[in-house]
Amino acid sequence: MQRSAYSYIRFSSEKQSQGSSLERQVKAAKEYADKHNLHLDTSTYQALGVSGFRGRDAEEGALKSFLDAVEDKRIPAGSVLIVENMDRLSRDHVDRALAVFLSIISKGITIITLTDPPKEFSSKTIRDSRGFDVMWAIQDMVRAHEESKRKREFAIDKWTERRAKVANAPSTFIMTRSVPPWLEVNADKSAFVKLHKKVAIVQRIFDLSINGMGAQLMATTFNREKVPQLGDAKEWRAQEFIRYLKWEAVTGTLVSKDRYTGAETNRIENYYPAIVSNDDFKLAQAAMRQRKSVGRGRKGLVVSNLFSGLIRCGSCGSGCRMTTKYGAFYLECLSARSKGVCKAPRFNYDSLEPALLWLIAAHERIELAPPSGKTAC
Repeated sequence: MQRSAYSYIRFSSEKQSQGSSLERQVKAAKEYADKHNLHLDTSTYQALGVSGFRGRDAEEGALKSFLDAVEDKRIPAGSVLIVENMDRLSRDHVDRALAVFLSIISKGITIITLTDPPKEFSSKTIRDSRGFDVMWAIQDMVRAHEESKRKREFAIDKWTERRAKVANAPSTFIMTRSVPPWLEVNADKSAFVKLHKKVAIVQRIFDLSINGMGAQLMATTFNREKVPQLGDAKEWRAQEFIRYLKWEAVTGTLVSKDRYTGAETNRIENYYPAIVSNDDFKLAQAAMRQRKSVGRGRKGLVVSNLFSGLIRCGSCGSGCRMTTKYGAFYLECLSARSKGVCKAPRFNYDSLEPALLWLIAAHERIELAPPSGKTAC
């Protein structure tokens, strides 16, 4: 009876996905399985663009899926796990990498590393080698971790140098061609260029959020209207809108984070050309927080716009949006705000809302107390 084999394929960067790393690892696993009469299961476990330095894949990724399948006996004892080499399995600290390595072997799984020559690790080989196989594996794990550590330290030094240049001259130094989707870098890498159609989409997302529309409704609306995607996704999803609404790059700020811990490492103001004002960015954050606490009353910085999408400017017919000034909330004509074409004044929202509700109630013959204070009329 053929033994079942599974391949675990991992590489760290997206750049490697454009090269031969994936193809090479897939081909090598298949060749080994064919040569040793193993049935290579189609359930290949792939961690593409995932670093092994912090061992995250063993906690939440493809390797974790494999470990769970072994634990649940969906992958039976006696099966084989094929990896290109030991550092594909993990580049974590040796104690944690060894724990993963031994946890797999202890469940009756044989690990094959496709080094030259290929090496087999199992409970039997470890006993037969009087533990020398484990010592060899530990040595390889130490080498892999130290190599990753050196690469990481080099990358940190490189980015620190670039950040220093940006801090000294943020308008003349561009760190990388990797930019938000509404921008691109010109040919000589001397300036950012706005992609105006995409900029307009991002600005619309902020307008809709500030005016009370949630991410899920935005996704539904954009998909219905067939609004072009900013990235490669086939359809809009709520999570995308949340991402854009929280992305400080819209205000021109570059925020760098540690790729392993997610902690903020650097912040550079005015790095990108701003497409959303700081006030609107804060309003959008407040609006999202308020939507999370629906039913708890009107709290925080944002006033819900009960008439979102309904009120039009009496002068030019454009839509209106919520804005703020000196702590007060207003409805303002979009053409007056963004294009400067319309001269219509802002309306105080706190005065407008009760006046309109009272007029609606009067029309529907519902008894309400008349609005107090000045109206916006």
